[in-house]
Amino acid sequence: MSVFGLRLSVLILVLSMVLNSVVNVLDIVSHIPTYASVEVVGGITNITATLDYCFKDVYCIKDLLAEREGFAGNATGGLGGRVYFVTSLEDDPANPQPGTLRHAASQEEPLWIFFLVNGTIYLRAPVFVKSHKTIDGRGAQITITDNTVFIRDVENVIVTNIRFDSVRRINVDGMEIRRSTNIWVHRCDFTNWSDGVLDIPEALRDRPTLITISWCRFWNTDKTILIGGSATRTTDRNLRVTMHHNFFFLTRERRPRIRFGVVDYYNNYVFSPLVYFLGGTLNGTIHAEANIFEFTEGSGRVLAYCNLSAEPPMNVILKNNLIIPSNASYEFKGDCRVNVFDFERPYPANVEPATEDLKLRIMRFAGTSFPAYPRILVDHPQSFTEDYRWEVPLPYNTSSLDVGFAIDIPPYRSPEEEPVEIVFDPGDGTKYRLIPYVNISTDPTITSPGRGFRIRHTYQSPGVYMVTATVKTKGGDTYFLYGTVFVATPVGSGSVGIYTLPRETVTTTATATFTETATVVEHTTFVKTVTERETQTVVVPSTVIEIKEVIRAATKEVEVVRTTTLTEVRQLTETMSVTTLREVTTKVYESPSAVSPAMLALVAVAIALAIIAVAKVKR
Repeated sequence: MSVFGLRLSVLILVLSMVLNSVVNVLDIVSHIPTYASVEVVGGITNITATLDYCFKDVYCIKDLLAEREGFAGNATGGLGGRVYFVTSLEDDPANPQPGTLRHAASQEEPLWIFFLVNGTIYLRAPVFVKSHKTIDGRGAQITITDNTVFIRDVENVIVTNIRFDSVRRINVDGMEIRRSTNIWVHRCDFTNWSDGVLDIPEALRDRPTLITISWCRFWNTDKTILIGGSATRTTDRNLRVTMHHNFFFLTRERRPRIRFGVVDYYNNYVFSPLVYFLGGTLNGTIHAEANIFEFTEGSGRVLAYCNLSAEPPMNVILKNNLIIPSNASYEFKGDCRVNVFDFERPYPANVEPATEDLKLRIMRFAGTSFPAYPRILVDHPQSFTEDYRWEVPLPYNTSSLDVGFAIDIPPYRSPEEEPVEIVFDPGDGTKYRLIPYVNISTDPTITSPGRGFRIRHTYQSPGVYMVTATVKTKGGDTYFLYGTVFVATPVGSGSVGIYTLPRETVTTTATATFTETATVVEHTTFVKTVTERETQTVVVPSTVIEIKEVIRAATKEVEVVRTTTLTEVRQLTETMSVTTLREVTTKVYESPSAVSPAMLALVAVAIALAIIAVAKVKR
């Protein structure tokens, strides 16, 4: 090989190494929450939302509309209107700014709304969506919290790939659809709202109200879906709702609860409800075909509850449903009219047989495309008041020494993710071992039994406590959860997070050491940190870094669930105010892909080829 050829080879090798490093760095950066640059102008574009338009060249309008089915099978949303880019997570009810969801939803013209940001939108007031809108979260990771999205007195709205998660006030729904038709809610997540998570309380008075809810996930909910909100409004006979391929996981009731109208309910997976599976009254009809109803030791035994609120019963049509286990005992409550007539579906539907394979596909593909992680929640002070039951994420402050906790486990994507054991420490040295779906402790060394995923604990004194939990799964993974609770103490700066521990290093001893040591270090240092920084704006204290080192020492190696390191998170949050704490704790879980390493690799190859071509010319 000539000297020139050798130099060229070395140059190409060095260039490849540099580009490979760039790819690795950008791959890490791409997993840090991204925000639109100030140069990007959000809002209405000059792009027409045609069937062939594809956001980021991947998320095509025609592909989404191809999944339509059911009563709202003709919904088109913002098709034919203009494309709108949301570039900000901010929310200003008094003066909605271009580039925000509120501004987009309030426009009169048809719009297809995409997101160029990732993160949580903290609604400061309810949002009202106008007609002919598509809120399309594909290609982004968007969570909506704190207030209701109203779809009221409108038509032709599509909402897809959005997570509706948590509220801190009583009597708030995640979404309400009222007097509206051709509404399609698809591949969304709903969890932890103080009232219904998706309610359809009222129909149009003069024509059918056509709605489809498909491939969504519902978990940690009390009143899940209400269809028909009045015992006297007979015009709710116009309600026509399709529900298919939804995953209901550890919900309490209303999957759905119907009055007057008709629900076509097929290929849904309902896992271990706490009270009943299906409910309704006042001659409403639920046509339940090819669904999967799974019972556990702790689930309710009522398959259909037909005289709720002492109202006249509903009709239930059951056809080809799968009961798990096959010998499960169940009952009908309230003089249900079961299979007294048949149901003729007024539209084509792809009804699949209720099988184990269908169950696994619903587990894997229902809901949003971005991950949801286990977390520790605490009962809201008004929980159980006026029949409202819900929790709020940590950090949080309580007014009482008696605190109710919940380990929020999202719906499993596979059977391997099912938890088999949870050890919970409220931060004062007490330990609870929770066996899922069983209401007693099996460990004699732990004197206080846990109940399923919930614990009620009484502290001996006010203070700031770092609560922790280790969650072991059937597949061998172990998660460590932690968060701050201010017990009868004014709220200050707090922290929250999750680690996944390597399977090969997790033993009973290591996990116990890890939990005890981490709790002591975090709790002791954190109290001092809060005292010193009461008037400062740092929301992730240095003790988060210290707890990471303690974990590493106890388990030899720790892999953070997301690519972003805790140091990077701390740097990200140094300038943020305490009011943005919840937003920060959400951001660290998100992993958008802003830059494609594959594309950079292609660029590297192109540059190398160009260098070779230049070298040949020089020869």
